[in-house]
Amino acid sequence: MIAAVRTAEQVPDEELWRRAEARSVAAAALFFGDVRMIKNVAGRTRSTSRNRGRVFGLLRVRRPWLVIAARDALSLRRNPGLAITAGVFVAAAFTAAVAAIDRPIFGVGTFIGLYAAASRLLEPVRLEADRPAAHRMLPWSWGTGLALHCIVPTITLTALGWAAIAVVGIGGFIPGSAVSPLLAIAPFAAAALVAPAATSAVRGPFPVETLISGAESSSLILVIWLVVAPVLAAIIANIAFSILRPTLEQGITAATLNAAMFLTAATLGVISWLATRKAPD
Repeated sequence: MIAAVRTAEQVPDEELWRRAEARSVAAAALFFGDVRMIKNVAGRTRSTSRNRGRVFGLLRVRRPWLVIAARDALSLRRNPGLAITAGVFVAAAFTAAVAAIDRPIFGVGTFIGLYAAASRLLEPVRLEADRPAAHRMLPWSWGTGLALHCIVPTITLTALGWAAIAVVGIGGFIPGSAVSPLLAIAPFAAAALVAPAATSAVRGPFPVETLISGAESSSLILVIWLVVAPVLAAIIANIAFSILRPTLEQGITAATLNAAMFLTAATLGVISWLATRKAPD
């Protein structure tokens, strides 16, 4: 207490104002049961404290449509914990995948880990949903901006997937002939996971008011709110893997191309729907 009093005069007014604002927002979010807002406030507080005094140069882009991707890359650089957490999820997913060779039930864990990694990397989309007016500074519609936010998460998830495939391949956990088709399909699979996860990230905070309204359909609405995006991603992933699996140990074959084409079509379908979204009032 004495140390806090002595150092209080050294704290900048801006920092005191930021802390007071964070406490107010966190208290309001706690009152309304908005867990995501509490997490965002805590994350911004930690990020501000960690990056104080550090200078991050803006990335130069020659194409206007890469502005959002450059901003997301800078955000990922400022908050590397997102990529680290996603890497942990990917490692857990591939651990489950190795276990699924003998026990197929562990394949569920593979999907959960990869979907969780994709969701973790989509924090910029959640922030965009929380501040929909920010898109007015850009020349695109809100939905198009959301679609462009998927570029960096897809690239990051692909890189993490390639690293995991290399590790399990070098370790001898999968046949060597299966490494090349997995590496080839990884970018398409990453995009097919990121797109549904983005539709989930943009849905907004958990509708607690629906749960406490007492309406007969409130439980069904909440279930749909929670599971639509993961179920869609699971269906896409299951169909693609069923196409790829029979010839997986034969290297890159026509099945690899068919799986990539299916994942591309599914991703474009979800992204097209995402691009049509309108900013909430």
